[in-house]
Amino acid sequence: MAATARLQLLHTPSIIRPSVLFSRPCFSSGLHCSRLRKISTSPVLCSNSDQTPQAASSAGASSKSIVGDLLDYLNESWTHFHATAEAKRQLIAAGFHLLNENDEWDLKPGGRYFFTRNMSCLVAFAVGE
Repeated sequence: MAATARLQLLHTPSIIRPSVLFSRPCFSSGLHCSRLRKISTSPVLCSNSDQTPQAASSAGASSKSIVGDLLDYLNESWTHFHATAEAKRQLIAAGFHLLNENDEWDLKPGGRYFFTRNMSCLVAFAVGE
């Protein structure tokens, strides 16, 4: 009787069949099987109705620039130390002023400032006008 109970525990449930879990997807001559989802590779274009085609093209160029900037940042950010150094370089290029935590700060309205701690943390802020 114990052997019968043990056989029942080792029996694969009919709900989950291993053949379903480990079956290989079939891609024959570029055709997808009916059970696989088709993924569209066409770009999704979204725009406001009041946007002109020139504005849409300049927005596309600006998004490419943003993606390029992100990729440049990620390429320079191997560790958190590198990420902080790269962010520091970009903030200085954008007109932010580096502050020292130990010094008295002379903050001016409309000023943009940042400081780093332990070469691995960066805090940036702007003072309202």
